Amino acid sequence: MASYCPYCHSVKSILVGNVYCSRHGVGMEKLNNGTMMIKTPKLEETDWHITRLSIRCMLNGEQYYKVGSRECTVTKDNFLVMNQGQTYKTSFEGKTDLEMFLVAFKPGFAEGIFQSLVSSEEWLLDNPHYTPKEPLRFFEKTFDADEKMMEIFAKLRKIMLEENAEIKRALDLDHLYTQVIERLIQIHFGIYSDIRTKGYVKSSTGVELYKRLGMAKDFMDSNYTSDISLEDIAKNSFLSVSHFKRLFKEYYETTPHQYIIQKRLEKAKDLLMQSDMPVRNICGAIGFENTSSFIRLFKNSYDLTPLSFRGQSGES
Repeated sequence: MASYCPYCHSVKSILVGNVYCSRHGVGMEKLNNGTMMIKTPKLEETDWHITRLSIRCMLNGEQYYKVGSRECTVTKDNFLVMNQGQTYKTSFEGKTDLEMFLVAFKPGFAEGIFQSLVSSEEWLLDNPHYTPKEPLRFFEKTFDADEKMMEIFAKLRKIMLEENAEIKRALDLDHLYTQVIERLIQIHFGIYSDIRTKGYVKSSTGVELYKRLGMAKDFMDSNYTSDISLEDIAKNSFLSVSHFKRLFKEYYETTPHQYIIQKRLEKAKDLLMQSDMPVRNICGAIGFENTSSFIRLFKNSYDLTPLSFRGQSGES
């Protein structure tokens, strides 16, 4: 097994605690919770890794993940949850420094917090040394940016950038890691509650459908600038086309086609604000073949033509 790992050897990485690397010899159960940030224009695609329970986000730019057989894209507007034992590889590239951020948890940490939240005081008193047989499993997908979660990430980032080692040691990192897991559990409780409102005869059916829709959305978010079809999306989520279309509309209150168009237009806004690319080049970069159609769709969504939007953004 190769000893080099872009995560572990990046000269621009900042580390607090321990981040597990399956390409090295130390077992994940021996390492404490950890937070890592890599700041660089490019991260070469890593080899396959095995992760602990981890949460990953980008402070700017986009990061590509291959999670098992699935594709995910992480941006400043979402975060990715991966469960203990999942395999993945990842990469990113930009014209300027991009900031990748991850929080990883020691096996048993999340399980202990979950047990303390769902068990009675009497049970906790009677079972102080209880150890679950299986790791806690979360929905493995990207989640839209959550205000509370992002606030905790911002606090962790500030600690990472603190140059005074004594101040770092004085801060209660365990409290922040606990807050991350508690918030993740709250988010998942909300998901299960929403699934129950759908009225499925078996709750397991609702959970499986939610997982597959998450797979579909992650695939769309990673490929929306390409010419992907409904058949492609449905195949990647193990659903029939008609079933996928109906479920997507029920859960996200928009059609798959409308969702992709909106993703493209949002990307166009970013490119108009952050680059001097000509409109026709932006049109091609986001997956539109016809510039006039792109301009009309953009104006319908934002009440401005692309050039007017760029001019207004430059003035603000």
